Amino acid sequence: MDQVTPQNVQNEYYLTDCVRILVEQGHRAEAVITDDHTEAIGVNTRVQLAEAEKILRQRILVRHMMAGITILDPETCYVDEEVEIGKDSVLFPGTMITGKSRIGADCRIGPNTQIVSAELGDGVVANSSYIEGVKLPSGATVGPFATLRNTTPSQKDSGN
Repeated sequence: MDQVTPQNVQNEYYLTDCVRILVEQGHRAEAVITDDHTEAIGVNTRVQLAEAEKILRQRILVRHMMAGITILDPETCYVDEEVEIGKDSVLFPGTMITGKSRIGADCRIGPNTQIVSAELGDGVVANSSYIEGVKLPSGATVGPFATLRNTTPSQKDSGN
């Protein structure tokens, strides 16, 4: 797309230019009609970026809830797209699950728990804790106020 150049003082590219160029090159273009206005919102400010992020986070949470996960306060929970959560698990307020985390079935996560790229077996309870890069067996209980982190020997030596 070297043919597309910024067209305004914000140094932005126009999507319509991309469509025109593709059609001129013989590519097929189609219009898509949606009833969901959030599919086509503009993101020109940090406020609009936060609004778009909220919409995408909400979709992820809805997908999990429809799959049998209880999220007690969706406004305060954050779950990354890649996260897998087993059926009948419950996320309490203030839960943040990121990276390639895998949460087993029938787990209780939170409140105020952060899980980063960790694997939790079935029935794990994690309360007000930070869990990163570890694998917890089924039935384990963590917290409150625990930090579990997988550290490499070089991190131990450096004091990190």
